[in-house]
Amino acid sequence: MAVKTSDGFEYHVNNTGSTKSALDIGDNGALLKVYGGAVPASPNDALGAATLLVVYSVGGTGNGLSLDAHATDKRTLVKPAGETWQGTAVATGLATFYRLVRSDDNGSASATQQRVQGSVGNSPTDDLYLSNPQITSGETRALSAYALTRPNAA
Repeated sequence: MAVKTSDGFEYHVNNTGSTKSALDIGDNGALLKVYGGAVPASPNDALGAATLLVVYSVGGTGNGLSLDAHATDKRTLVKPAGETWQGTAVATGLATFYRLVRSDDNGSASATQQRVQGSVGNSPTDDLYLSNPQITSGETRALSAYALTRPNAA
């Protein structure tokens, strides 16, 4: 699955600010939430019966994540090298997708929330690679890398 962005995200990028500013909003900013279960068709859609498995934040503290410009690819933002993204699993299950969302996003259907949604797994074709996508409640999980690449304009 290719990374998908919500209507609210696209509106922000096209009318208000940058890809970076859509999600890089400080301590109460973006969180990376990993889910198990059926993947919503669109990031505008509600989560449905998907199960929240783990929420990644800076140091697992709940503080929002930031993204840095990639050194050579102008379309890509990456996890800062010196930042630790981690979280404690809240449920057990097989990770199937993620959403990078603002901290106030409750997962309901929305055309205004700024969301990035992608696949999770241990295949090179997955948008978020986890060496072990089976998550167990109570375990601490950390991400060593994350990259968000916007499509190339034709």
